[in-house]
Amino acid sequence: MSEQCLQSSLILPPEEKLGVVETFKKAGVTDDYLPVPPSGNLELILSSKQVPLGSIISPTLTYNFTLPIFHYSGVKKGELYTIFMLDIDWPSRDNPRERSYINGIVVNNPSDNLLGGDFVVPFTPAIPEVNSGYHRYVGLLYRQKYVIDADTMDLLKLARMKSRFSAVDFAAKYNLGNPIAGTVFFACYVSCP
Repeated sequence: MSEQCLQSSLILPPEEKLGVVETFKKAGVTDDYLPVPPSGNLELILSSKQVPLGSIISPTLTYNFTLPIFHYSGVKKGELYTIFMLDIDWPSRDNPRERSYINGIVVNNPSDNLLGGDFVVPFTPAIPEVNSGYHRYVGLLYRQKYVIDADTMDLLKLARMKSRFSAVDFAAKYNLGNPIAGTVFFACYVSCP
């Protein structure tokens, strides 16, 4: 991928259409960050535009920010879900010393509204630092076994300390198991003439 100036609402779909497991592997998410990839496709809409799995987006697409919309066809009525959106290449892919940066966490989401739960970390735009290369943004959906108390000090701290977050550690702490669905897209913010 070469860095380029993208138009404000541009989404470049991937060159080849792969499944979730294959896309996570090809993007290096499985090897770098997540030992077990999700198998389901977590559909994502940003600023009223569908973001296909593995796409490259212009970060300005998220600049005029509205909440993302997530959909997963495998949700089960009456169950609760946790959603993460993470930048796993913070502050840069070459030096991700602050991996991962939280772009949003919502727990206790009902099956009929995947952003209808408790916002632990409100969503922020997917905008990497200028000239820091392509960043991988990962959305993960987990099925909860019980209601998570979003008012605990550990969770309240996440909104203020959004870097060095581990989805794997969070999932282990709250008994979430492996993610059931996911998505990944790329964004690069270059200084354009």
